[in-house]
Amino acid sequence: MEGPCGSLAVSLFSDQGGRKYMEDVTQIVLEPEPRGDPKDEEEREEEEEGRAGTPGSVAFFAVCDGHGGREAAHFARENLWPFIKKQKGFRSAEPAAVCAALRKGFLACHRAMWKKL
Repeated sequence: MEGPCGSLAVSLFSDQGGRKYMEDVTQIVLEPEPRGDPKDEEEREEEEEGRAGTPGSVAFFAVCDGHGGREAAHFARENLWPFIKKQKGFRSAEPAAVCAALRKGFLACHRAMWKKL
């Protein structure tokens, strides 16, 4: 897969199983590192040295299971990533902060789904 983050080999397989319909959906998002003013590599490395939580390229992969129905899976595919990436601590260098942000993003999506569906 060629994208704004460079080259990344990605494979995806989906199997319907014994049902006559498929409720599961998948999502792959490649989000490039936010770019500001163009700088040479050495200047950028000096700026980023020692800074935790600086924005960087992110790859997001999701399998949204349709146990709650097709609408729930589609809602999660459209909304989960935006909820996750806006949580405080998501881009932190601290694993505990990232885990907390992921949990909060899932809960925010869940609450929004209950209101919408």
